Parts: sequence; C-alpha cells; structure tokens
Amino acid sequence: TLLYWNLVNLSIFKFSQHCFKFKEYISGWTMSLFLTMGKWSGKELGVRSDLDFVFLSEQEPSGKQIKVARRMITLLTTRSNAGRLYDIDLRLKPNENAGPLILHRPAFLKFIKNRAEPWQKQAYLRSRLCGQSEFFLKDHFDFLRLNSQQIVDLDNIHKKLLKPSTATSIDIKHAPGGLLQTEFTVQKKILSADGVPQHTTTTSLIDLLNADEKIKEKLKKNYRFLRRLEQIFQITNDSSSTKVGAKSNNLGRVSKMLGVENVFARLETVVSEQQQLFKELDLNH
Repeated sequence: TLLYWNLVNLSIFKFSQHCFKFKEYISGWTMSLFLTMGKWSGKELGVRSDLDFVFLSEQEPSGKQIKVARRMITLLTTRSNAGRLYDIDLRLKPNENAGPLILHRPAFLKFIKNRAEPWQKQAYLRSRLCGQSEFFLKDHFDFLRLNSQQIVDLDNIHKKLLKPSTATSIDIKHAPGGLLQTEFTVQKKILSADGVPQHTTTTSLIDLLNADEKIKEKLKKNYRFLRRLEQIFQITNDSSSTKVGAKSNNLGRVSKMLGVENVFARLETVVSEQQQLFKELDLNH
C-alpha cells in the first residue's frame, strides 16, 4: 500500500512541476496548499482507492488558479487506453460538490470551527498538506473536538455502514471488527480526548489512544493485516469487492501471499479480536 501512496505522490509532484513552473503566472499558490484527506493523507492508498482532496489558497482564488486546478483534475481523471489514474472525490469541501473549486484558507478554517458537521470533522482529522507529513489542523484541533451527543450521532451513522458477518462470508471493510469500524472507533476516541494528533496515519492515531500498550499493539497488528488482505484480495480478483467468502476464488493464492494457512479462518479471528479490543477500550475509558 505504501508503494501506491509513493507512486501517486510522485505523479502529483511531477504534475505540479509542470503546472507551477511559471511561478509568476500563479503567484502565491503552491502545492503546499493542496490538502489531501482520507487514505491519501493516511498513506494507505490502494489499487481501488479514490483521491480525497481540496484546493486551498491563502488569498481569494484567482481565475488563473482555478484554471490550473481544473487542468489538474482533467489530467487525473482523463481515461486512456490503460484506464484512469484515479477517481477523485471533492465532496469533503464545505458545500460538497457545490461551491467554489478553490477554498480561501481562512474561510475554510472558519467553516470547520463554526459550521462543520460531526462527520466532516471526523474526515478532517485525516488532513495533510501535500508534500508534508504533519496533521494539517494540529494547531486548530479544538475546532474538531466532539461532545458526547455528536459522538452518538456519529455512532448512528457508522452502525448503518456495518454488514454482519456469516459463517461463510466476511466483508473486510464493512464487517464488525473490520477496517471501517477500526478506523471509526479510533477516530472517535481521538476527537473526544485531550491529545492532539501530529500525523494522520491510522497507526499513529492508535498510538495516541489512552490505552494499554498491549491493546494498541494488537489493534495496529490486526489493522495492518486487514489492510494488506484488502489489497491482495482485490488485486488477485481484479475487483473492488471487499467481501470474502469461505470459498472465494483465489483464496489459496491470497493465503500464500499473506503467509497464512487459511486466510478466511484468520480473518474470522482478526475481526473477532478487534471487536473485543473495542469493548476493552470502552470499559477502560
């Protein structure tokens, strides 16, 4: 997964060299104001990921800046004989797909502080300026903190996304104990705690939890397994599906690549362990 993240960052960087070589043409706007989010920010991009980001500007955006931003979107999304580089998602802007393409940075921060919904604050927890490693809002983290009612509201949203497992089928992403619940559980803890994140990877957020070190190490180990399984399963099946059946095609090949004897049995164990760890987090904190 890290390889794909490096490749996409390289492609963006090379593109930026082309678009921004005439600095006087777009004075005052640099790639440092290209805000990545989601898996891209968290260095977890995979073969079926999309790119979550927003364009920012220190000044009111100019027509020249908007032209460059549109050109960048075109280059990222134009379909060639080899397919499209990545799908993009601009819905994490304050007005989702509506509103200006480039956001004035002070206005964006004001929106986060005063009007952002809980689910948007959760999304902005994973925000990082392109070319930097630190969390974008580390100096404004109070804007993101959630109260108990907002946590309940988030829980209600998350519960609707879960898909119960069966004896013959487990969804790596949507199963209880899967990727989504792991990420959501950790993020909710961070957003209602006192610590301030410095980085945006899921494992770095787990490190920030006020929990026993053994619990955190198990959470990280299981999360890494789920993330690796997701990518290998999608590659071997040439599909975006994350639903693993006990008799899915290529399971033997997936098991071999992961170095486990029975990948479905291992997946059952991991999601069960994660659910137990979530309970321990709630009991202790």
